[in-house]
Formats: sequence, structure tokens, C-alpha cells
Amino acid sequence: MSDKWTPNGRQDLHLRMIDYLDGENLKPGAHLPGEIDLAKEMQVSRSQIREALRMLEALGVVKTRQGARRIWLGFTTSAFAHQLVAVLKPTARSLTDLLDIRQALETSMLPRAMTVMNANDKDLLEQVAVQMVELAQAGESFTDYDEEFHRLIFASLGNELLNGLHAAFWSVYGAYAKTDPPEERPVPVAMMHLRIAQAVQAGDTKRAVHELDAHYYGIRTRTSSRLSPTSSESADGSSESTFTPQ
Repeated sequence: MSDKWTPNGRQDLHLRMIDYLDGENLKPGAHLPGEIDLAKEMQVSRSQIREALRMLEALGVVKTRQGARRIWLGFTTSAFAHQLVAVLKPTARSLTDLLDIRQALETSMLPRAMTVMNANDKDLLEQVAVQMVELAQAGESFTDYDEEFHRLIFASLGNELLNGLHAAFWSVYGAYAKTDPPEERPVPVAMMHLRIAQAVQAGDTKRAVHELDAHYYGIRTRTSSRLSPTSSESADGSSESTFTPQ
């Protein structure tokens, strides 16, 4: 069992319980041990166990059924990130906040990701980017390819938290787009992805980070226009007033 400490030096019971239950190799859907057994294992009172279980239920890790034993739903950092962001309302503000996090994480992690990507990984990334361009030129949506593109860049790192944040962003964006569909400029956006893929393929880390950062700068300027009455200028110099997720 690993130690998880709060800033005041006190170990949180619900985190200890996650460690314990995860270490028991419970499968999703399995019944949890009873409160008395958990209290004995954690060396705390039964009332403390109940409080911790309520917190785990709020986090979506445990499910309580009337008149039946509690169910273990499982815990992964990616699922936790998705659950955490799921409480956000699908607004331009929440999308902007998620984009800030994505930009900081992806631009800083891209150099390391490129060192572990193999030739097949790079080929697949470029193929997806080419498909995005082809779809954009044909006037068709490439949202699914966009999501896959960003997933592929960092897939080799195996970072579950980053994967969860990606999934959370697309979940929030999907809900947002239903009520406020964006007016996109698809071809320039698709070309930005292709330039990133080409830099990754060439092993040019500085150019790849620059292209990715410029890509996010363009998103941020477009998104900022949804938060104010005036339009902003995109990274390629054109004026836009709509949000484009790519």
C-alpha cells in the first residue's frame, strides 16, 4: 500500500481505501468487503469508513445499492480525470480552461514523446493528418481524426492522466457543440496538424513543439472571441469569432 499524504501531513482515508481495494485486485462489479472488515483493515472506526465510502461513491469509484453490498467500479487515473471534468458545464470558459491545461502538458511532453515513438507510430500519425486534410478539402468533418491525432502523439508515453484529460475535453466539447455548433475553417486547421506530423516524422523536436504551440495559440485566440463581443485574429492572420476545437 503506498502512502498518500495531504499538505497538513495527515493521510486521507479514502485514498488509503483506494490503494487497499485496488491492491486486492477486485474486478469492476465485485462486492466490497463489509464495513466492519474495512474498519479492521484500516484501523479506524466504522463511522469513518462510512464517510470514506460516501466520498468514493461521489468520485464514481464505488456504487451503493439499497439493501445490498457496495460494488467496486474500479479506479484509473484516466477515468478519474474524466469523472472530475464531467462536472464542468459545456461552456466556452470550461473549454478554454481545458485547453490551457492541454497546451501546457502537450508542449512540454512532446519532446519526450518523440523519443519513444517508433517509425510505425510516426507513420500512423502522418497518415491521420493526411486524412484530416483530405476530409477538410472535401468539406467533411474530421473531428474523430483530430481526437485520434492528439491521442497518437502521446500514446507511447502511456500517461493515463493525460489520456483522461483528452477524453474529458472531447466529452465537454461534444456537449458544447450540440448547443453552439462552431463555424470552422477546416483546411488551415487540418494543415496545422499535418505540419506537426511532418516535424515529428523528421525528428525535428524544436519545429514540432513550435507547430504544436502555434496550433494551440490559434485555438486560444479563436476561443477568446467566444468570451468577448469582438473577434480575435487567428494564428494564420485571419479574423475569426468562433471556437474550433482542433
